[in-house]
Amino acid sequence: MREVLDKSPPVWARTIVRGLRGLQFRGKVRVLDRLVGRRGIVCERIFGSWIELDLSEFVQRWIFYGVYGIEELGWLKAILRPGDTFVDVGAHVGFFSLAAAKTVGRQGRVIAIEPAPTLFEKLSKWVSKNDLSWIHPLPVAVGSKRGEASLFLDDDTNYAPSFFRGETFVSKVPVRPLDDIAEECGIEVIHLLKLDIEGSEQQAWEGAQRLIRQKRIKAVICEFNESCLVAAGTSSKYLWHKIVESGFADAEWGVSEPHFPAGNFLQNRLFFQVT
Repeated sequence: MREVLDKSPPVWARTIVRGLRGLQFRGKVRVLDRLVGRRGIVCERIFGSWIELDLSEFVQRWIFYGVYGIEELGWLKAILRPGDTFVDVGAHVGFFSLAAAKTVGRQGRVIAIEPAPTLFEKLSKWVSKNDLSWIHPLPVAVGSKRGEASLFLDDDTNYAPSFFRGETFVSKVPVRPLDDIAEECGIEVIHLLKLDIEGSEQQAWEGAQRLIRQKRIKAVICEFNESCLVAAGTSSKYLWHKIVESGFADAEWGVSEPHFPAGNFLQNRLFFQVT
């Protein structure tokens, strides 16, 4: 750890990054990568709470820069209200959980679900240190039925765990349907559900059918990573139609089949329940 800390960006570099965090400009990541050096550990105040970030991993580095999940943050802030419930499936280090916690406040609830042991440890650590009692971290995976699954990592993306691809075995993890998690946690309504689980989104959706039938999920942010979905035996197009056929509308495209981009790589999409 001492060696890692010694390689952290100098104070002057961190000061520059903080000053630029709220600004967006072309080439920002490239400029800051050269400044920071893509390594080290920093402890930063994000959304009013302290969080430790490993700059060797691009998601945490982009959080540090202020360029990660900008569109999704806009959706989150537009949808959630004080007292609401946010379920973060694939919470990673908890960036969106932290943003949601600030928005929903102590009267609300955030369920942060992350099966990868290293990520869950980081998530739990900052939740405890910041006394965010309304964030509830869960060390499980979400799927279509209860069970257990093997979690893998790509050697070159050591913070992107998946059940369907990767060279390095991480661990066996428990799998729970979202329906069961909602019942166990006493969740009546999910005002916003986020699914970002490296190809397991369809299985998670299949495990939430009771919540869907009862119209207890009001809005969904879902990742469409085509390569991960293909590895899982499905596709972006199939998953998109699966969500729409469940009574949801794409915030941009409605319920009409869109023109899918080359490779069907849609990135993240926002859906609303059709009442």
